[in-house]
Amino acid sequence: MKQTIKRLEIIKSSIAIEDDETIQLQVSKLYELDIDEEVKNILTLIKNTDFEKVIPLIEKYINQFTSLV
Repeated sequence: MKQTIKRLEIIKSSIAIEDDETIQLQVSKLYELDIDEEVKNILTLIKNTDFEKVIPLIEKYINQFTSLV
């Protein structure tokens, strides 16, 4: 879970600086992990370059798990 959150944070930052190479690398790494449907949905949006929807979903996903700690 921790690795998934860290990779999503990297993707979020990479979207902000328009670093497509890093985004694709992190997406590939996430597919190697045991991810839930919510993350799969985020990855699908990234694949479709729907970044306006991706950032709020990443923030929501990260917040739901970091607030539990």
